[in-house]
Amino acid sequence: MKNLRKNNMPFIHQIRDIDQFEEIYKLVDQPCSTQEKIFYTMIEGTRCLSVEDLFNEFAIKLKFPDYFGANWDAFDECLNDLNWLASEKYILFIKDFDYILVDQIDEFDTFIDILKLTVDEWVSGRIGTLSTSSFQIVIQSTNHLDY
Repeated sequence: MKNLRKNNMPFIHQIRDIDQFEEIYKLVDQPCSTQEKIFYTMIEGTRCLSVEDLFNEFAIKLKFPDYFGANWDAFDECLNDLNWLASEKYILFIKDFDYILVDQIDEFDTFIDILKLTVDEWVSGRIGTLSTSSFQIVIQSTNHLDY
């Protein structure tokens, strides 16, 4: 079984129940009175069966710039930038997480490492900036994920 390995990342959340996951997404979708600019999007795990598909899904949903190189280094760079979205907070919903790179365990491990490092960088502070942006991931998975 795939797992996220143990760590202390309170900014990666798992929800097993698809109805609860979608309800939370709908709540985020409601207009709020806060002045914070929040960017959120839904990544469809069923559209991420290969590395190429994963890069495409993330590039579309996170509006990666045209210069995105469609490789792991470029993916990592884009996730750790997101300046083109001009938001204060980012929430990445990943639905059907169990389908992501399901037959490519080494690639899946690389993907997970990048997600964890991305969250860590956003929490630790942006290199060369004083940004207070936050980046959170909400995962819908029917399997138990140790993270």
